[in-house]
Amino acid sequence: MFLAGFFFPAVQLNAQPDRKGNTQSDTTAHQLISPFYQVENSLGLQFTGGLSKGPFLGLSLTKALYTFGEGSSHGMGAGLGAEYDFRRKTLSPKLDFWFNGFAYFIGGHIGGSAYYYRGVADQGMILRPMAGLNFYKLSLVYGINLYFGREYPALSRHSIGLIYYFSAWKFDQ
Repeated sequence: MFLAGFFFPAVQLNAQPDRKGNTQSDTTAHQLISPFYQVENSLGLQFTGGLSKGPFLGLSLTKALYTFGEGSSHGMGAGLGAEYDFRRKTLSPKLDFWFNGFAYFIGGHIGGSAYYYRGVADQGMILRPMAGLNFYKLSLVYGINLYFGREYPALSRHSIGLIYYFSAWKFDQ
């Protein structure tokens, strides 16, 4: 069921006429599998918090697309925001992207962030790929920092975080 819910939303079926002879060209396999199917196309806020040699908090303006079915959902999004590190007292701009899904209380999250780190004595780009567990719009992730050029001693190589997406503005389908 999870794989069907994950792959079928993009598959169009032949339109079948209803009792009045009308056809609907937007019928998908997932809509036929689950009567609870819905799509959420939204612009929202992504809240991030975690630990990496110290606590950090992030906020991103994110464009996301979610599909929900009976007992499952999957989503994807991309955003632009910033992350504040309390230990170093630095604010770093970031780009986020992610994909997630779950079926009946268990799911996965995969994504990443690109940061522009500015420390007291150094600066540079950092990529942080992330993977973890997901439930609906909440994810628990592990990330590893990949540095361009050289490592920054003030930054940890590893991080663990919590991510929540809040749909602020929903668009019509």
